[in-house]
Amino acid sequence: MERGGKSDLHDIAVDLKAETDKAWLIFDGSKEAWIPKSQAELEKIRDKNLWMLTAPEWLLKDKGLI
Repeated sequence: MERGGKSDLHDIAVDLKAETDKAWLIFDGSKEAWIPKSQAELEKIRDKNLWMLTAPEWLLKDKGLI
């Protein structure tokens, strides 16, 4: 999960809207974005609609999530 020397990972709570073999469609409360599974991890927390997305800073910035 590294690109351009950056390896800073961030966790954000999201709703999982859809899933394909290669990506998740997540919603962070204000924005939807497709996140490639090869670049991130998704772990279910609390209830059926809340997930913890762990992804590198560059990807989250690129998708407008941070």
